[in-house]
This record gives sequence, structure tokens and C-alpha cells, in this order.
Amino acid sequence: PDLAVDSPYWDHTVIRDMGLRTCLVVPILVGNGKFAGTLNMAMKEVDALSRLDIVLIKDIATSLGIHLRSKRLQKVEAESHQMAKEFLHSLIPPSIISKIEHNWIKDSSKSIPTALNNAKDRDIILSNSEDSKEEVATARIEQIRRINRQNSSDLLTCAVTTEVPMNMENPQSDVYSSPVLYAEEKHNVSIVFVDIVGFSRIAAGVTPLKVMDMLQNLFSRFDLLCEKHGVQKLDTVGDAYIACALDDDDDENNREDDNGKSRALCCLNLAKDMVKESFKVMAPTDPEEHLKIRVGIHVGDLSCGVLGQSVPKFSVFGDAVNLAARMEQTSMPMRIHVSKQFHDLIGEDETRWEESKITSVKNMGEVETWILDPVY
Repeated sequence: PDLAVDSPYWDHTVIRDMGLRTCLVVPILVGNGKFAGTLNMAMKEVDALSRLDIVLIKDIATSLGIHLRSKRLQKVEAESHQMAKEFLHSLIPPSIISKIEHNWIKDSSKSIPTALNNAKDRDIILSNSEDSKEEVATARIEQIRRINRQNSSDLLTCAVTTEVPMNMENPQSDVYSSPVLYAEEKHNVSIVFVDIVGFSRIAAGVTPLKVMDMLQNLFSRFDLLCEKHGVQKLDTVGDAYIACALDDDDDENNREDDNGKSRALCCLNLAKDMVKESFKVMAPTDPEEHLKIRVGIHVGDLSCGVLGQSVPKFSVFGDAVNLAARMEQTSMPMRIHVSKQFHDLIGEDETRWEESKITSVKNMGEVETWILDPVY
């Protein structure tokens, strides 16, 4: 339009006062027609743009939309790669990767380092063939490191395997297998189990998406708390969250002369914050309600190692793990339930314990336990 002529539109008036007589506005669209902005062109002459000019400018706007979408996709892909890398790093603690490399790769004599050679303290599982063992370990460690470095879309699906042909003398053996990379016995390890009170009731009444949003909200908070207190997240199974405090030579919280007390305090502080943080998460029920959790802690000896072919995973097992799980199962809402061993290890560093009680534990009989209210 001729902007010199009075127009009922306010923006036309503003443009005219600037001395402009022709204005072209072309929308920039991305994806499926989503509006991202406009490409504006204004000139002093009336009808200064020919039809071909207008077509060209529209093509430029289209190209800009495609470029913006490409940039957005690259950003999303980069964020996805970063999340995948963090996920892979969380599967196996870096200190364990270092131990694997030290035990199987750098020792040219193929002997187990003295610090790990005591069968009472360390249990490294060996394959029948020393050469095969080292080749398999080398290949798998390099594959894990390569996955952590690569920038491809299949980070989480790339197989971390080294196939070993079936032993024809033993047809019952697996077709594909590889020797375990790492296994070790740990002493005075504190294990934390957490689950949501009434999770089945909550999940039954809402959509899966809302349930997953709730768990993501809660477990993301727990992940940050684990990082804050220097505790290793182990796994999530349904609504259960599992963490433990493994000794780490580079960890300032680890002291060999305290029988795991410093690490136990880290777990106790983690559990306290978990209870408080869970109350900030709302269950997607009608009406909404604050989430409540149960926490169980035990300290003891356990076995740990790296298991799996497709995605290697750091795993722990043993009676100490089972008792920690029982402590959680027999706990009360918004309380921390601990074994006598854990209570005695903490000692006077925590004074708000409620009275002890005798708890019947499946497959373990009656045990003395203690309850702590972290909100009190």
C-alpha cells in the first residue's frame, strides 16, 4: 500500500513517519509451519518491489526457516549426545574403569597387582586363557572409551561386546560370552535403598507419562544429592532408588582408619536430604499430594563388578545389599530405618535416633534396628 495515504493501522502510521512508502513482511516458518519470526523490508519508493523481488525474498525467508530448524536440531542432538555420555559414565564409575585398565592392561606380566592379590580382600575372576582374557579386556575397554567419545546417534545402542566362539567341547556353554572385566570384594560399604510410599496406588490412577514425569522429577533431585554428598548412584528399579558409598582412593571423605564411618555419614546425610527433597515433589493424583518415601540403610561387606554385554553395568550383591533392602521395606513413611551395625558405626555423630526396636527380617530372623526422623 501507499503509506503516504492515511491508514487506519497504527504500524502503518509509524512506518510513514519514518519516510518509508513500501513495506514487505514475510513470515519465517520452521518445522511444520511453526512461526519463528519475520523478514522485513521497507523502502522510500511506492511499489518499489517487483513480483520477482517478492518471490526472491520469500525464498530467502524459507531458507532462513530451514537454517533455523537445522540449528535447533543440531542443538537438540548435541544435548542428546551429552545426556547419553553422562548416562554411560554413570553405568560404570570412572575409578572402576581405571582399575580394570590397571589390572588387565598395564601389567605387562599379566599378574594381579599385590593390592588386589589377596583372595580374602579381592576376588578377581580370571578366564581359562590368559591371552584371550587380556585381548577381550583390551577390546572391551577400548570400545567403552570409544563410545564415550563418539558423537553418533546410536550411543546407547552400540554394543560393547567381544564375542568368543562357543567351546565345541562343551556344547552347553553360551554361544557368545566374554570374561568378566572386574570383580572385587568391598568392606564397610554403606548402602541406601529408597522407594515411594503408595506408588502402585499413584501409578494406577494416572497416565504413564505423568508417572514418568513424577519419577524423573524425583530421581533427578536424588542424582544431584548423590553428587553433592559424594555417594555413587547404583540403579533405579521401578520406584526404587539405590545408592552406595564405595571407597575411592581419590575421595577426601574416605579414610582407611575409620571403618567406613566417614562414608556412612555421607550416606546418612544423603538420606536426610532425600526425605526432605521428596516432599517438594507432587504426586499427579486428584487432589495432588506430596510424595512420601521410605529409606533403609545398612553397612557391611559386599561383592561388586561390571556385568553385561550390550551395555556394561556396575553391580553389587551380597547379604549387606539384601539387608539394606529389608531396612527400606520395613521402614515407615518419611523415616530412615537403619541396621544396628550402621547405627553403632555412626555413634554420637547422630543423636536424634528414636528408640531401637526388634524387626523381623525375611530370611534373616529378628534383628535390632533404629529409626530416624530427619524432619524433626
